[in-house]
Amino acid sequence: MTSSKIIENNIKVYIHRRMIIFKLTEIIESMADFDQVTRMEANIETYLSD
Repeated sequence: MTSSKIIENNIKVYIHRRMIIFKLTEIIESMADFDQVTRMEANIETYLSD
């Protein structure tokens, strides 16, 4: 394997890894948003039930 091929493969691996990290970050943020909404719903329901 030539050095340019190794560099090209390393760049592809780096980009792929960064894409995965980006997607995982989006998922984590989405889960945090869902948790926040769930907590808000619980608070709202206490006001509605009175």
